[in-house]
Amino acid sequence: MEPERRPWTLAALLTRLATLLLLAGLVIGTVIAGTHAGKSGAGSPAPATLGPAQRLSTQETAGLWCPAGAAFSRDGARLAVFGPAAGCDAQGALIARDQPHVLAVYDTRAGEIERLIPLDTLVASSLAARSPDHARIVRAVRYVGLGWTPDDTRFAALFAAFDTPGPASQDALVASGMVLVDIATGTGMLIHGDGGFFDAPLGSYVGLPIYDVAGAAVSAPYVSPAGLAFAWSGRDQPEAILPLDGQAPRQLPISAGPRYPVGQPAGGATFTIWQPGYVLGPRASAAFAGIHGTTGAFVTTFPTWSPSGTHSTLMVAGVALATPPDIPPVPAATPGAGPLVLAPDRLTRVPARDAALLAVQREIGADGWAQVAWNPDGSLLASIACVAGDDETLTLRDTQAGAIVSAEPLRLPAGDPGCRGFSAGEDIGDYPQPNLTLLWSPDGAHVLVSDQHAGQLTLWGVTTMPVASEAAP
Repeated sequence: MEPERRPWTLAALLTRLATLLLLAGLVIGTVIAGTHAGKSGAGSPAPATLGPAQRLSTQETAGLWCPAGAAFSRDGARLAVFGPAAGCDAQGALIARDQPHVLAVYDTRAGEIERLIPLDTLVASSLAARSPDHARIVRAVRYVGLGWTPDDTRFAALFAAFDTPGPASQDALVASGMVLVDIATGTGMLIHGDGGFFDAPLGSYVGLPIYDVAGAAVSAPYVSPAGLAFAWSGRDQPEAILPLDGQAPRQLPISAGPRYPVGQPAGGATFTIWQPGYVLGPRASAAFAGIHGTTGAFVTTFPTWSPSGTHSTLMVAGVALATPPDIPPVPAATPGAGPLVLAPDRLTRVPARDAALLAVQREIGADGWAQVAWNPDGSLLASIACVAGDDETLTLRDTQAGAIVSAEPLRLPAGDPGCRGFSAGEDIGDYPQPNLTLLWSPDGAHVLVSDQHAGQLTLWGVTTMPVASEAAP
């Protein structure tokens, strides 16, 4: 019998040896990558400075209130926001009588208006072409921004039109879909059908539709698989290229960690989960029904476009984060509450992307939360912490060392709720519109804070300097 068993035993040994060699290769590759990154200055803060703030009143410069949907063009040269042209109610809601919406396009560098385009007129004229009855009864329109198309020629927003100007109901919904605004001509194109977008309740993510711009069609609600990095597939939908199968990884893959860029979802080939979003402390996470049972969380909602610009959707993603062992007892600005955000039903626990994210977790403690945004190459993390008694500050941290490299107070006007404010409630389609929006320009040259309550856009220029290399002996 032994001569018959020997070939099987030898094959098993060879298989095990090959497996060990493969694992060793992966470990060595990880060590080499880490060593290479370490030689480029990891562990020491990268010099970066927030320049003088350029504050733009949207009311004075564009005649619009409660700016929403802020988005940079892909080249970073222009900034678009929309809002009602005749004021907004105390909750910052964008549904009200006789409040037509305006899309404002700013020159980012000059801080000047480049173009003003009425949104409601575009929607009404397109509805009239389809059904005169619809055009007559539309009394209010609500929008959720999808940003610029990858070629920087058009701005997209989801819309819902209602036959009543007040708080809306499903019965008041007349039409919905996507409106594409041509920036050069001011003309618009509508794609009808929301695919369930405005039916998704707050805190429960059941999938959002994919809009086919070329075919003027809308898919059924689509749920992308959980993952750390994504790319648009040949089936014209975002797929996880670094999937999360529910098992908590001990370490992040290199391409989703601090050595790599976060990726550009607006037409980029691949992008990671680390887009502008919220970090929540453990008790703030538990206070929000959509993410019970986590020890802390990072959640994000962001638009993504296929590289060709023919398809778009709004992605909802998130992960659970381990609580740092030295997290202090920091009280929240709104005790027993969490931010009004969307989140997947299940969050896989993963390590924090970088030292800066860990530092933000310590800053907000167990009860607080913070808005965060990484710069395009992933070397800096901008954050605004929402904790009790804190004068809200825009903070830049180096992602390798976690150290603060620059910080500037927001200087909010009296009564401004800052990061605690959200215009969301009972209205149909009332997707969470945070009072503050925190964004980096795609070229990494600016950080934007958009404030609905103040009707203000604040642009900080970011100056970075290369880390000095060690002199040769």
